[in-house]
Amino acid sequence: MPKKLWTSLMTLLILVNSLLGFSSAVAHAQTNSSAIQFVDSVTMKDSTGKAVGTTKISNSSAVQLLYQLKLPDGDVDPTATYTMPLPPELRCEITTPVEITASDGTVLGHLTVTNGQINLTFTNAINQLANRTINFAIWAKFNKDTLDYSNGNDLVFPTANNVENILHVNFYESDSGIGSGTSAISKTLRYEGGNVVDWTVTINKGGYAVDDAVFEDTMENTQSYIQGSLTVNYRNYKEKSVPVSTETPNLTFTPNSDGSQSANIHFGTLTSKNVMDANAVTSIVIHYQTKMSYNEKDNRYPNHATLYNGNVQVDRAASTATYRANQAGGDGDRVSNVMVKYVDDSGNPLASDVILSGNVGSTFSADQKSFDGYTLKTIQGDPQGTFSDQDQEITFIYSKTPVMSGRITVKYVDDEGHVLTDSDILTGNVGENYQTNPKAINGYTLKEVTGQPKGHYTDQDQIITYIYTKNQVDNPATGPDNPSSSSSSSS
Repeated sequence: MPKKLWTSLMTLLILVNSLLGFSSAVAHAQTNSSAIQFVDSVTMKDSTGKAVGTTKISNSSAVQLLYQLKLPDGDVDPTATYTMPLPPELRCEITTPVEITASDGTVLGHLTVTNGQINLTFTNAINQLANRTINFAIWAKFNKDTLDYSNGNDLVFPTANNVENILHVNFYESDSGIGSGTSAISKTLRYEGGNVVDWTVTINKGGYAVDDAVFEDTMENTQSYIQGSLTVNYRNYKEKSVPVSTETPNLTFTPNSDGSQSANIHFGTLTSKNVMDANAVTSIVIHYQTKMSYNEKDNRYPNHATLYNGNVQVDRAASTATYRANQAGGDGDRVSNVMVKYVDDSGNPLASDVILSGNVGSTFSADQKSFDGYTLKTIQGDPQGTFSDQDQEITFIYSKTPVMSGRITVKYVDDEGHVLTDSDILTGNVGENYQTNPKAINGYTLKEVTGQPKGHYTDQDQIITYIYTKNQVDNPATGPDNPSSSSSSSS
């Protein structure tokens, strides 16, 4: 398949996968499981730390992929697995989950790579952070049968802002990596996992006559020999294995004054290949493993192999390893919550809880609310404070406000203070309106009123007095000018 068509198809598949993840989330209210939505940048480096893409690279090289992710604020689903594909030109398998840890050691999630796919899961701790970033580095090798040695390959590393993000890489074919030539000693390495190196040393590769062969290996103290990993293969001039009666030696490293450490093995006579003795030992191949401790200073781990003939150095070879552990980390601003509650003195809620969120160390202020018929009684917790690494709770407690009543006595008297009729008693809540009216009392006329005949009830008793005056009665007079109205009869 032509390279451009292959790249276009891969880009289309990635885009469709991303869109399907999004549409599924919309249609089914599920999490968008594409990790591409978080990817900010991807960088590829070789084993020396140099960016890949400027020059040709060996098809047998190991490369480091550095991903930077930015997670938007909001909850991340801790039950979901977020995935994204590796370019098909790369192969990587990480089945043991790599922890994604914050600077304080908090585990934020885990990373695996299986079947050409990067898998990310997160813990609930990620939702306690704001301004979240995730960084991880994984080592990968090339799938040689996918490489275009004439034109190079476009490796697709989709990001949130560019699903067609492409890195063009040119390749050359390397040899088997065993080494060649007529050196007296050679040394090669390969990686077993991120921080374990499998070293191969060929002693007397050139097939010379050595009377008293002594092998010495020197390495920095940032490496440690893995006990029991040594194997020794004795070979004749045809580089075929030769059985020997000696026991398999071991490597015992001892410290040197310069901080390095060395081990040596005495092999004795090595027969020249020109003798062509199929039963004689001409060369020796040693395999052993070391474990690297992370060396942040320069991330390089040199290892020197030396062949001596007695005390005379015959040849020396060196190889340098780099730390290739898959690593992941993340960070963000630590977020804390303050729960604010509003309840009555029986614990019944008067309003919905309010959650205040902020970065640890920033300040907060919880507002008091007003409720009709209630008065603030007490506050549990400090309504003003600082967000801490522990969630906090503040409770405003209210008690029901007692209903106050007012009393009004309405009196009805004559102008001498005599009661003309029973008094009226009016009651009502403080603040409510009231109105009184005079009564019609037979034989009396309203003269005046003391107090307020209408107004508002107060918390003080009030008296309103209607004062009446007695009506005057007109009686006819008797005498010469006003004879009696009675009449009499005569005979």
